[in-house]
Amino acid sequence: MRSEDFWALIDESARVTDSKEDRTAWLVDTLAGRPAEDMVAFQRQFEELVARAGTEDIRDAAWILGAGLLLDDEFGEFRVWLIGQGRQIYEQVVAEPDTLTTIPPVRRLMGRPIASWDDEEWPEWEVLRRLTESMHSRMASETAQGWRATDAAAMARRLPQLSAMFPRER
Repeated sequence: MRSEDFWALIDESARVTDSKEDRTAWLVDTLAGRPAEDMVAFQRQFEELVARAGTEDIRDAAWILGAGLLLDDEFGEFRVWLIGQGRQIYEQVVAEPDTLTTIPPVRRLMGRPIASWDDEEWPEWEVLRRLTESMHSRMASETAQGWRATDAAAMARRLPQLSAMFPRER
């Protein structure tokens, strides 16, 4: 999966869904229909982007935006939210964190008390962080369903110690 494909999935997920949860479900379903290599490549790119946005300046910007209510988990979620904003905004903010003031989701929050922010408005996207866990579980499940030991005796000959330690239930 190329970087362009990663960002195209992020952008499309925003266009075709209405909530963070729906967006995650859409991404999981879409990636589950692709080869396992795409799922792994998506996760790798996602993790690289989260790490790249882990600068002190971005942490400070997130802290200011969140009115000082920023722990390590929230900073991770903020970076995931930043990825969810799409490539252009992500690149802009990574290059110059103070440009957060120019993006529409942040501008809508300006001057409003935090208590009035709707759940969908918070600059976090915890469910996307769980996306890779969901993909991994689904991929493991599909792999397990597609493979079955057909010759237990042959397997026991090839792996005698494991077979003795973990006998098959009959």
